[in-house]
Amino acid sequence: MKSTPTILGLYSIVLCTLLAWVFCSPLLGLSFTQKPTVSISITILLVVAIELSISIWGHSKLDWGQDISIFRKLMRAIKGMIGGTILFHLSAILYGAPISDKFIATLLWSVLMSSLTILPSSLLLGTRDWNAWRSLYFGDLSFHTVIERVCYCSTIGTIVGTWLGALPIPLDWDRPWQIWPVSCIYGALFGHIGGLVVAASRLVLKSDENLKSKSEDQFKLQKALS
Repeated sequence: MKSTPTILGLYSIVLCTLLAWVFCSPLLGLSFTQKPTVSISITILLVVAIELSISIWGHSKLDWGQDISIFRKLMRAIKGMIGGTILFHLSAILYGAPISDKFIATLLWSVLMSSLTILPSSLLLGTRDWNAWRSLYFGDLSFHTVIERVCYCSTIGTIVGTWLGALPIPLDWDRPWQIWPVSCIYGALFGHIGGLVVAASRLVLKSDENLKSKSEDQFKLQKALS
């Protein structure tokens, strides 16, 4: 697929940017334990800016999905972010997050989760085609496009990562990163990065398989002609 190297390049930028922010933010005095509200807000803005930029450029240059206007993409993003934020916020409360004590922290975590999971899929699939969403996340994993695989792997990685990040919270280690929702944010970011790595690895392996198959076909053809 001609667009595969380009997509790998785009999401390599995402990986490097997220990793750089996670490891450099403490050096700037903006770690999630020191200034959680500011650092989470910057992370959300960073993720949203990256996803919108890739979507607007990729959909026009690489023919991802329908040919829709930037305004409709923004509307998809807004609807997806609002719906995802509500979903994750209610889920956090149901799983024991403080309702009023840390309302802002829970809300920011919900917005971040929505930007890492719901936003990319909303830009790709829209917010009305529930069959497309069900097919992507609950189907037989037969992805029609490269970007579908990226969305699936990064979303699953984010959800698994934030769930694993919640495990140390009730332990009596008395570490600053155990405060809600710091460990879940680290887990979500590293899970998202891990999902992108898995998707990229699969794309590379598939490209190698296609090249190997093409080489074998060419060898057979040359042998038949000789």
